[in-house]
Amino acid sequence: MAEESYREFMCKLVNPGCDFSIRAKTDDEVIEHARMHQEIAHGVKDISPDLEKKIKANIRPVSSDGHQF
Repeated sequence: MAEESYREFMCKLVNPGCDFSIRAKTDDEVIEHARMHQEIAHGVKDISPDLEKKIKANIRPVSSDGHQF
């Protein structure tokens, strides 16, 4: 069975101490979930261009079992 490729973001790379992570098929899905998380968990309603840039810079490819490519 072939492994699937996913994109992953770990919030602790932007907000130290936060254990939230999201894995999805596309960067756009990851960013959308990360935005919702920032609002709910961190009270950030409007994502600044700088924060969005940090989120995008910390998205990495992983396999379906969590191993980084």
